[in-house]
Amino acid sequence: PITLLFLWRRVTQIAVLVQVIVTLFLIAVIPSVVSSIPAFARSESLTLMTRERVVTSPVAASAADVAAGLATAEGQTISKTRRIEPVSVFFEEGVVRVDPKDVNSPKTGKGLFRTEAYLLHVLGFDVAGFTSAHLLTTRYMVDFLIPVIIVIIVSLLSRPTDPVRVARFYARMKTPVAPTLEEDAVAVEASYANPTRYDHQKLFPRSNWEFTKWDKVDAIGFLVCCALVGVVLLVFKGVLVVGS
Repeated sequence: PITLLFLWRRVTQIAVLVQVIVTLFLIAVIPSVVSSIPAFARSESLTLMTRERVVTSPVAASAADVAAGLATAEGQTISKTRRIEPVSVFFEEGVVRVDPKDVNSPKTGKGLFRTEAYLLHVLGFDVAGFTSAHLLTTRYMVDFLIPVIIVIIVSLLSRPTDPVRVARFYARMKTPVAPTLEEDAVAVEASYANPTRYDHQKLFPRSNWEFTKWDKVDAIGFLVCCALVGVVLLVFKGVLVVGS
């Protein structure tokens, strides 16, 4: 909601409220409730596992591969086959037997219920064919998209916020910060008197979208942010290399 508030004038208070409540149920309430109710946790449809996969991929031969007769020299490209074990589709900590000592005891889901994966399953996606990485990616993507979709749809269906109030908000937001409080107050008052004074910067004039054209400061700031992200990724990569 905060991101959309800066980008779209049509966001309404009721849309934000609905989004918060629905998201809270999807990512907090439902995952806990489903896991705590045996009828759900032991359901055959909810204890679904991904399909076992056998993957063959080219790798560089190691000394052990040479000793085993799989290659003639280290570094030679050979094919290796590995088996990817099935994992639980809907439960974070997997599917286990109610009685670990009894192989005939019913299966039950362990850990929080993945609402996101279940929603995709309901929509017809073959979630049993996903890998662990796919399931994790699905969770983040759905958690990102659902709030955005809810805010947009409910905003379009609800009464718009007072246009005068909205115009004052964006006029103030777009007013550059002045060196002193006095100068800043004067600039803000000028924006209040003429809320459209920065509309020439909009990429989509006469629309509710507030995407603006870049200037030199924006471009430099973006490039600096990208560089800092690159530094962080390099540090993580270094830690992984050292740790391995």
